[in-house]
Amino acid sequence: MPLIDDQTRTSDRRVTARWPWVLVIAGLAGLWVLIALAISFVPRTFMRTTPQVAPAQTVVTDALRSAEQMAGYGAWAQAAGQIEWVPKDFPLSTMDKHTYFRIGGQAHAKSGSPLAGAEYHERYLSWSTQIHQPECRSCHGGTSSIPPVRLGDMRRSELGTRYTAALTSAKALRSKRDDLKAELKRKPEDPRLHLLLYHLERALKDSKASQKHADWLGSYTPP
Repeated sequence: MPLIDDQTRTSDRRVTARWPWVLVIAGLAGLWVLIALAISFVPRTFMRTTPQVAPAQTVVTDALRSAEQMAGYGAWAQAAGQIEWVPKDFPLSTMDKHTYFRIGGQAHAKSGSPLAGAEYHERYLSWSTQIHQPECRSCHGGTSSIPPVRLGDMRRSELGTRYTAALTSAKALRSKRDDLKAELKRKPEDPRLHLLLYHLERALKDSKASQKHADWLGSYTPP
């Protein structure tokens, strides 16, 4: 005999518990709120932080070593391509700066981009005006130092010749000289400008102007 007959089944008035369904609905609503918050918050966080992520130091170091190797083979276009992996404002060590500026200037100038090469040479020359800083004196200070030892020594630097040669190739030598002369009027005591203008005036055969800058550099005393 069945536990509930047909007559009882049709008139069953037992109350079914509803609280489990309330908990399920509440749980689903809470989960939906969490998902909505995650969808709205994560993209903003990603967009805010991603552009600020700097390349890993190992990536930059590998690019510089590869550029140095390519330059050794005379593969200047490939060397220039490796240098471009290094952001201009990336914090390099002192030795890596030497590699970056030197190869950056030569590689671009020798691979058909003399103006870009001149920019690297200019940045290298400009950096040399900090030769009296502690980071440079460990190599460029004392009686047994690696030349140059003082700013005046940069008048004889091969770097100046490379700089003016790149600008000449880019047909920008005279315009660069004029721009720097205008800047010097605003900052007459800037050693960077005197150094750059010395090499530019010398390349333009203006002996009087180049000598004026040479004298200034020779008597320069760092602050």
